Amino acid sequence: LDLATDRIHRVDTGRVAAARNFSVLQDRAGNLWLGNDNGLFVRHAGSRTFARPAQTDTAAIRVLANQIWALSEDKSGRIWVSSGQAGAAWRDIHGHWHAVPGFNETQLHGHLPTVRTLLPTHAGRVWIGTDGDGVLTYRPGDKDFRTVRHDTAIISSLPGDTVRALIKDRTGNIWAATDLRATRTNVDSHLA
Repeated sequence: LDLATDRIHRVDTGRVAAARNFSVLQDRAGNLWLGNDNGLFVRHAGSRTFARPAQTDTAAIRVLANQIWALSEDKSGRIWVSSGQAGAAWRDIHGHWHAVPGFNETQLHGHLPTVRTLLPTHAGRVWIGTDGDGVLTYRPGDKDFRTVRHDTAIISSLPGDTVRALIKDRTGNIWAATDLRATRTNVDSHLA
C-alpha cells in the first residue's frame, strides 16, 4: 500500500501459496514471513520471491504446512508461528524449527491444535491463545506448558477459553480478548 499515491502494489507469492493470507511479519533481519492458507512462506531480505522455509523436525513440518494464523518474533530473535489445526512452532536463532509440545488433534490426547494468537513476554515465555483451551504459556526447551483456563469456581479465572487476541500494554499488563469478554493480568505475575 502506498498511502501517498493510494496505489496498491500486488506481490507475487508464488504458485504454492494460496490466495488467502492470515498474517505477515518482518523480522529484525528484514525477512518477510507470510502466514498463508497453505502454510508458512518467507521472502528473504533482498529477494523478490516467497518460498517455504527449510525444516527438518517432523512435528514442526506439520505446523508449518498448516494454515498459519499468527506470527511473532521474540526479543531473542525466535520466530513464533501458530496454526489453525496443528498447534504452534518456533524457529531458533540458528534457523531450526521446533514444534511446541502437547498439541494433538483431539482434546482427549492433548491440547486443542487451534492457535489464534501469540505473545512473547520479556521473561522468555510465549503466551499462546487457543480456540477452546484458554491460554498456554511456554518457554522454549520445556517439555510442556502451563495452562490458564476458565474455572467456574474461581471468579478471577480467564472468562472464556477461546482467546482471539493477546497484547501487552505499556504498563506491563497482558490483555486477553476471549469469546466471553476481555481480561488482564500483570506480566510480572506468576504466569509470565
